[in-house]
Amino acid sequence: MKIKLSDAEIKIMEILWRVGEERATCIADIARSEIGWEKNTTYTFLHRLIKKGAVKRRDPGFFCSAIYKKDETLQNQALEVVEKLYNGSIGLFVQSFLDGGTITSSEKEQLRKLIDRYNRKESK
Repeated sequence: MKIKLSDAEIKIMEILWRVGEERATCIADIARSEIGWEKNTTYTFLHRLIKKGAVKRRDPGFFCSAIYKKDETLQNQALEVVEKLYNGSIGLFVQSFLDGGTITSSEKEQLRKLIDRYNRKESK
């Protein structure tokens, strides 16, 4: 999947991933209470997402559901950020957090464990 999503579109996707298939009116109600958006704003983003192929519309009733899974979508969005801001280097991306002091000791340990786990997979 190579669909670029805006921050606002991701907010709608987050709702869809959480609630599953739902009527657009219900999605608009959730967006109003959680984000403060008017119904027309939510519908505008739903239509954009449908046009992009990220959301499926089912009629009658204007039911919407996410086509792509959350983890797949977020991974692609993260890779896009790494490509755009760090010339595709995940090492530079991680280094920016380490150097900037924005990563906790617990997160550092989690990174170590992830790297160790992937190193073990590669050596098999």
